[in-house]
Amino acid sequence: ILLSLVLLAALAPILRAWLPWRQTLGLLAVTAFSVFMFKAGWVQAELLFYVLSFALWLLLVALLVRPRLELGVLAGVLAGLAYLTKASILPALALWAVWSVAAAAGDLRRGLRARARARLAATGAVVLLALAVLFPYLSDTRRIYGHWFYNVNTTFGIWCDSWEEMKSGP
Repeated sequence: ILLSLVLLAALAPILRAWLPWRQTLGLLAVTAFSVFMFKAGWVQAELLFYVLSFALWLLLVALLVRPRLELGVLAGVLAGLAYLTKASILPALALWAVWSVAAAAGDLRRGLRARARARLAATGAVVLLALAVLFPYLSDTRRIYGHWFYNVNTTFGIWCDSWEEMKSGP
């Protein structure tokens, strides 16, 4: 419950940066009573992941609108922490990086070289800092399992025909 309260308190200034106070309070109340209330009684990674991935999503949107290196650095660190919480952030991060590079190509076609350079620098910062945060985990994963991004579900679980087969092990 304390973790939920801390995360909701951390969510308030994030929402306030994008919304007026009335909408911020309304969204906090809806979030608290529709999502957090049902998960607050147990220590789970989901609530932390929801807050980290939401803050990351806002930063990535801000980087698409106005690319800045300092936001790229913050987004990269946040992406690494979100991945360490739950690995499901990786596809969204890859999709954003492709979109950002495509936007930089569009900037170059319109003759906006400085904006394209800023966008590519921010994109590089996001990717490199996310990998820097993840490197200790990824190097251990590679050493133990032989793959940088090992996942037991996609390695074994997807090939099982039933839950009973999955429980019995590969």
